[in-house]
Amino acid sequence: MSNCKKLTIIGVLLSTGAAALWIHTWSLGPPTTTARNAIAVGDGSSMVPPASARTRLRDTRMTHAFDELDAASEEELPVTLEKIVATWPEHEIQQTVAELLDQPADDSRLEILRVSLVDRWSGKDPASAARWASSLPESPDRLQTITKVALIWNESNPAEAWNWALSLAPESTRQSALLALGYEVTREDPALALDRLAVLENGPDRLRFIEHAISNLAATDPDGALNRTSQLTDPVEKNHAMAALAIAWSDSDPFAAATLAVEEMGAGPEQDRAFVAVTQRWAQQDPDAARAWVEEFPDGSLKAGAMEQIVQQAAAAKESNRLPDTK
Repeated sequence: MSNCKKLTIIGVLLSTGAAALWIHTWSLGPPTTTARNAIAVGDGSSMVPPASARTRLRDTRMTHAFDELDAASEEELPVTLEKIVATWPEHEIQQTVAELLDQPADDSRLEILRVSLVDRWSGKDPASAARWASSLPESPDRLQTITKVALIWNESNPAEAWNWALSLAPESTRQSALLALGYEVTREDPALALDRLAVLENGPDRLRFIEHAISNLAATDPDGALNRTSQLTDPVEKNHAMAALAIAWSDSDPFAAATLAVEEMGAGPEQDRAFVAVTQRWAQQDPDAARAWVEEFPDGSLKAGAMEQIVQQAAAAKESNRLPDTK
């Protein structure tokens, strides 16, 4: 298969939601023999087929699928892959995935087909796919697969997907799955995502999640975001949340956002970052008001950084006005 076709198939997987697992496995290379050999059916029992079956790879169907992928043009590849996966007999998917895992991973077609079939399996029977993913031996492959199954399960039953993620081990796997689901929840209900903070471990991942959730909530409910930020007890988390709130709020009320950054945040890099970002947005909307407000501040790095943003925005606006109208 040509490199162009491989890249096109990666694009297909991006559109179908299989990007995380595929990109990870593509970059790391072949999984270990142990990882390929270990797989379980929905009830957790062994699913590794006899040697004769493992080498057979459902000869006719698999060979035909690979022939179709090789014969398809770059434009035809997305439709071809979708057709192959959609028409695969449902009762054979689990066994096929087992066989694909047990094969040498030096053929990109094996990985493409396996990832796509796992996606379909997760959509049809997420509980079974989840039990299988949990039974895989500890490896980066297992983590990526668990995360993907959790996200697909979340589409049909968020509560069950969340409860499954809570049961995962080890803790690093549990944390990754919970974070992935938390970010997904943030898209629709950032307040609910913030309610789930208690189960997340302290650290950089949790900080980034707080910033993301507060920013999303501030876009539609800045007062609610301020209330949730005020409830945070950890000073570092609170300062990061205040910065995210101020930056998001600056699009609708830059004066309130700038005031928040100056009066509610502790001095330090986060405050500087927030105030400069708010000033930049304010200068785009009302440069004179932004400049007048910043000029009232005492000399220092905060004022200097904000004034630099105002000057840059004024220069950019002036240059834009000089450009000829190409319409």
